[in-house]
Amino acid sequence: MRQGITLMETILAFFIMAVAFVVLFAVFSGGYRAAVQSRNRTVAILYAQSLLEEVRAHPYGQPAPPSWTAPVAHPVDVIVEGRKQHYEFAQQVSYANSSFIGLSDQDADEVTITLKWREGVGNNPTQKELAIKTAVWR
Repeated sequence: MRQGITLMETILAFFIMAVAFVVLFAVFSGGYRAAVQSRNRTVAILYAQSLLEEVRAHPYGQPAPPSWTAPVAHPVDVIVEGRKQHYEFAQQVSYANSSFIGLSDQDADEVTITLKWREGVGNNPTQKELAIKTAVWR
């Protein structure tokens, strides 16, 4: 009758544990990455909704305010779990026929709000984009 475990059993047990840890790490890091992407998209949606409310409040036919023509929006800071997160969005507000901002005499226009931001870290960040279109009338 044998007592204890052999070297081969020990190596096999360590190998199984290492594979389990690698799988768990991949699952948790993937979940974290998805949560960060979701948070970034939520901030972008909230910012775009804020711009959309400005568009809805803007008098038809009046010149666009300077904040709409700024290529980089004002920074957005959000506190997440006690830490400040800083966001910068490249924004573009465009018009189908520019009557909304007084450059045409048509009675309707389509306003498109486009936000772009970089997501990821290191040498491989990706460019994300969110676009919202709304019709406006005189």
